[in-house]
Amino acid sequence: MSKKIDLSFGSFVLHDNFTIGIINDGEDLKKEENLSIINLCTNHYQSRHFGYISHRKNSYSVDPTVYKRTAELPNLVAIALVLSEPAQKLSASIEKIFFDKPFEYFDSIEEAKKWMNKIVILKNQQEKIR
Repeated sequence: MSKKIDLSFGSFVLHDNFTIGIINDGEDLKKEENLSIINLCTNHYQSRHFGYISHRKNSYSVDPTVYKRTAELPNLVAIALVLSEPAQKLSASIEKIFFDKPFEYFDSIEEAKKWMNKIVILKNQQEKIR
């Protein structure tokens, strides 16, 4: 089951294991917007493990330092980027430096969903073993 939330800077679909975010064209994603996403996910998932998929359909900028705060979320296990332009891979490789959990980019949303489900399920299984 999924739930769609529209914020002033983008739309977010919350699924069982991950959230898919699409940021509006021309936005500048900084600390304030990142905090809104963190609050949205924290309220929805509470203490359950989840991942975040950024579907980069639009052109916008991201302050890569937001990943440091995002990585502090104990139940966020991974980030995936779905990139539509080859040039976005350079930006993604820079963003990845600021995030110390699994962080990958994909050509399709389906690939990202498969990867994210595997990561979240594996994390849940590891927690059950402990």
